[in-house]
Amino acid sequence: MGGVPPVTHTCFVDESGDEGINRGSRYFIVGAVVAAKVDVAAIEGDFANLRTEMRMQPKDPVHFRNLSHPNRKHASARIGAQPRIAVAAVISDTQNIPDPTWGPTLTRPKNWLYHYMTRYLVERVGRIVIGTGGTGVDVMFSNRSSLSYSDLEGYIKKLAADPVAGAEVSVVQKVQAIQHDQSSGLQIADVAISGIYQAFEPDSHGRCERSYVEALAPRLYRPGGIVLGNGLKLMGKKAIVDGLVAGDLAWIKKL
Repeated sequence: MGGVPPVTHTCFVDESGDEGINRGSRYFIVGAVVAAKVDVAAIEGDFANLRTEMRMQPKDPVHFRNLSHPNRKHASARIGAQPRIAVAAVISDTQNIPDPTWGPTLTRPKNWLYHYMTRYLVERVGRIVIGTGGTGVDVMFSNRSSLSYSDLEGYIKKLAADPVAGAEVSVVQKVQAIQHDQSSGLQIADVAISGIYQAFEPDSHGRCERSYVEALAPRLYRPGGIVLGNGLKLMGKKAIVDGLVAGDLAWIKKL
């Protein structure tokens, strides 16, 4: 008999950086932590232990931005050692975004970049789910007041309906948004995605911090052992992306 495939996985999505093109941060990242539903309770229990190790109260929400450098490294290492999860992130260099055309007015729809990046992300989430024998995934976003999640869900459903390209996206069963402090899974995603961001975005002295992503590296999605394009997907014009990977971002190939 047919019907909707059972939901076997849960996905937690967070972001880091400034979505605005050519303003604010150079990089904007949208990423996900994916786990089988049967493993979520154990993952949350391990994260509760991490709070204790960082001398936090049991109900204190974890925000990467509020952690000291030693605690950031410790949290990243603990997530990197968690075998029940997979991490994927889509990285947009806002100085290297192709200028798509939507008709004669060239007007970009609201949140077009976030939608476009989410497309790449849910494709990878779908591959993770299907690759581990799963059939469906619920996607939980850290709530952004400026984003319509009904519009985003409609966009994902439209992608899923594509008979050629929609197979990976079609495993998404539900899209919802909740507040960061209401979900340990979203707090794990915050640590993971914020840690990845630090490796790309220079600080005020022009330096990047790669220790967090190096600690997370064991959890990055890597079919065939390849992280680039999978666990870390770089968006932008190919020639520029290739130049970055050959130069400033060559460290990705060593993860």
